[in-house]
Amino acid sequence: MPKLPTGPILVHRSDILDGLRALYLAHRRFDRHIREDCYASGYQEGFEDALDSLAQMLGVSGEFESACRQINASRTNTTPVRAVLAEGT
Repeated sequence: MPKLPTGPILVHRSDILDGLRALYLAHRRFDRHIREDCYASGYQEGFEDALDSLAQMLGVSGEFESACRQINASRTNTTPVRAVLAEGT
């Protein structure tokens, strides 16, 4: 079994934001499939609240909010994921 690092792991701020944006985008695309479920609105609010909290803990809250607005404004249902993620960089 590989040995895990014991010290702090440094991650670049842009990598954190890219990961959060990818999660949010995947959630938005998946949301189309669960809209008819009576629990869909609660799921959506809970997931978005969790991502917001994670962004705050990781120190990228403002950038993440901006990225979410950008994703919501774009045509995410027809635009390839990589293109949507590249728009913010």
